[in-house]
Amino acid sequence: MMRTLPILLIFLFVSCIPAIAKEPFLRDYALNEQNVPVPVNDILQDSDGYLWVATDQGLYRFNGERFLKIPDSLHSPVMCLALLNGELYAGFKDGRLGRI
Repeated sequence: MMRTLPILLIFLFVSCIPAIAKEPFLRDYALNEQNVPVPVNDILQDSDGYLWVATDQGLYRFNGERFLKIPDSLHSPVMCLALLNGELYAGFKDGRLGRI
């Protein structure tokens, strides 16, 4: 009993100390200049490391610093993305399919 008492006291003391953890690094990015929230329907990462974001306002490509809006995707909201044989396909809400 005398041997287990110090071990028990150490466990009780250590469990009372709050864990010191790193703060997560978070950064907010805006899709548009107005900084208005945009519904995101799908996100895909290609083999080059770009993030492709399908939104109700079109298709965006993110390079890690800024978003580039793809001009041909303005006609209808982009609902889904797929990567096949190195080519990116975008499915639009009106049923069209686009290849990038």
